[in-house]
Amino acid sequence: MLTFILYGVLGFISLLAAHLLHFNWIIGSFHAHFSCISLVLPAFIKYFGFAGIFLLYGTKVLSVKNLYAFILAKSGLIFSSYTYIRINFFTSFLLPAACMIAFIMHPVGNTVYFYSFYWFIPMLLYVFYRNNIFAQALTASFIAHALGSIIWLYFYQLDSLYWVAAFPVVPFERFIMAFGIVVFDKIYAYMFATIKKFQVHNIS
Repeated sequence: MLTFILYGVLGFISLLAAHLLHFNWIIGSFHAHFSCISLVLPAFIKYFGFAGIFLLYGTKVLSVKNLYAFILAKSGLIFSSYTYIRINFFTSFLLPAACMIAFIMHPVGNTVYFYSFYWFIPMLLYVFYRNNIFAQALTASFIAHALGSIIWLYFYQLDSLYWVAAFPVVPFERFIMAFGIVVFDKIYAYMFATIKKFQVHNIS
């Protein structure tokens, strides 16, 4: 029971801290930003399950003014978290392929079609490095990028200049996110191992 409580408390504190910390502004916006939750949530869900999403967003659902917009804004992060623990044909091939098609079919997206080529990366990683933890994190990072891009393209109607400006920044942004996911994965793994060792020591 004590172990369960420790897991829950430490997990919730890490989620809350990550949600409050920001590490980068989204290009084209002075109000939207990436928070450290993008780095923490995929690793959190791997060890704690999807209950973390309800801990983090459950109360907000009741207070947001536009529930539809709220769900859209969080969908990329939720799907990337799912992808991190479920690397398969759907998450690595079908999902990015669908995003590429949706991007290119849009009038603005069609003029900067090359931007969607980033989403070939999850496909290549699945073929060559699917069992590598960094490759899994990078796949999750690009899935969040793909879904987020579709949402910004269709619902915020950004023009082509935004996508051209964002294009060279994407690799650095995604690699930082993937690295952060792996770091927090290792932190949670160490935390779990330490708590279990403490529990075994007390029992003995």
